[in-house]
Amino acid sequence: MSYFNYLTPFLILLPLTALFSIKIYILVNKRTRERKEIKTEDDTKKPFAAKSEDQLCSIFRVAPIGIGVVTDRIFTKVNLYFCNMLGYSEEELLGRQSMFLYPDQEEYERIGKEKYKQITESGTGTVETRFKRKDGSIIDVILSSTPIDLEDFSKGVTFSVLDITERKKAEEEHKKLTMAIEQSMDAVVITKPDGSIEYVNNAFINNTGYTFSEVKGQNPRILKSGEHDSSFYQNLWNTISIKQTWRGRIINRKKDGVLYTEENTISPVIDEAGNIINFVAIKRDISSLLKFEDEKNQLAKQYQQAQKAESVGRLAGGIAHDLNNLLSPILGYCELLKDDFTPEDPVSYKLDKIFSAGIKAKDLVHQLLAFSRKQALKFELTDINNIITDFESLLKSTIREDIKIQTIRNENIPQVKADKGQIEQVIINLAINSQDAMPKGGKLIIETGISELDGDYATFHRGSTKGSYAVLIVSDTGTGIPSHIQDQIFEPFFSTKGENGTGLGLATVYGIIKQHGGNIWVYSEENRGTTFKIYLPAAKTEEYIENEPEDLSLSE
Repeated sequence: MSYFNYLTPFLILLPLTALFSIKIYILVNKRTRERKEIKTEDDTKKPFAAKSEDQLCSIFRVAPIGIGVVTDRIFTKVNLYFCNMLGYSEEELLGRQSMFLYPDQEEYERIGKEKYKQITESGTGTVETRFKRKDGSIIDVILSSTPIDLEDFSKGVTFSVLDITERKKAEEEHKKLTMAIEQSMDAVVITKPDGSIEYVNNAFINNTGYTFSEVKGQNPRILKSGEHDSSFYQNLWNTISIKQTWRGRIINRKKDGVLYTEENTISPVIDEAGNIINFVAIKRDISSLLKFEDEKNQLAKQYQQAQKAESVGRLAGGIAHDLNNLLSPILGYCELLKDDFTPEDPVSYKLDKIFSAGIKAKDLVHQLLAFSRKQALKFELTDINNIITDFESLLKSTIREDIKIQTIRNENIPQVKADKGQIEQVIINLAINSQDAMPKGGKLIIETGISELDGDYATFHRGSTKGSYAVLIVSDTGTGIPSHIQDQIFEPFFSTKGENGTGLGLATVYGIIKQHGGNIWVYSEENRGTTFKIYLPAAKTEEYIENEPEDLSLSE
């Protein structure tokens, strides 16, 4: 836009200058004729005529454009500016046919045809062409011509030539700049000093959904999202108002109401007098990048958790085996000693206490083995709906009466290869956790469903693979899990119940599900409840498998 502003005065002066030069020459010739006629007039008029002619000749010589006369396109008169423009002397031009100035014969003929057609129709002709200077360089010019006598071209044609080479270069640069801005992936917004929008490029239109006509004259605040306070915008405005560049991220709102995040650079445009004449904003939508970074961080977080769980699992498995080896003789000798005493004997009572404590310790060992996936499981084709149906009565007798249990079964879920007893253990552990989260009562919902996990889901949920899954969902209306500890709930011995919890309930659930080749995800909000989703891969054959489990890695 600044290029056109700069060139506008020249474009306006061009036809005026051409007419002015033509009039000068006509007047020069008129005065020449008057000099011949003035000999018969009073001698007092001679000084005035000579003076006028001298003035017109002077103007002809110093005019800031090339001026001359041709007859049959042969130069008969040229001014100094025209000579300097082309690098020739007056002697080198006068008497020569003008064809040598054109780049080729075709251009020479085109100009002659077009220009003289215009002259015939309107009395003047103006065309754009190119001249070849003496040094071989080419310049762009605007050539304007008019005959001295419209009835007789043989008397000569006056012309003016304006060098527009720099203007053409500026236009080309402007065209390249415009194309670059229009094709840029970044949105570009130009505003007036008061902030009203003068220009936006295609990227802005594509990003925001607004058309140019909808935003022209508007303030960029039409994109305001409400995610920033007034001090944020005040700081931005204060920065650019003192002729400094502001850089930062802004959350804006598209025409359809969708929020997006932009990386912004807003700079003032300052004229030669030091005044701000525009503001230019370069805006890059980084919403997708932020989403990718968030997903990458989630993957890294999942990987770290998996690595941590794997390390703890190995440690827990080793400890469990050692404890099991110690507990076996303790419980065995305890039973042998009990045979030596009657039930009424005080020693028998003490041995019962020792044996009871040993059994509890053995139960903990089994839970550690489940977490570390070192225990033997019996896999067979199983319908989770049948497990829930068979287990529902026991569950209702275990959970407090002030908690309502609701079961929702999807009858179309696929069968899975599972150890029925271990799946029951998963359900009871989650149910007890939910009960503890609802001290004043609430609702426990056990639901089954189907899920098809695609490649994208598997990519961003470490340990998952795409395919069909039977889904077991356990939800409650309890107090929820604080967000800052959600990453720790599956770790063994981590508990929020103080002395009332072992910290192995959810760790056991995690180990069992992983041993079944599945995944478990938790969704929880404080004071709004918790949902555990368990994904078990659908069985691919009708055969059942009964074997020792593989020691699958937690970080698979």
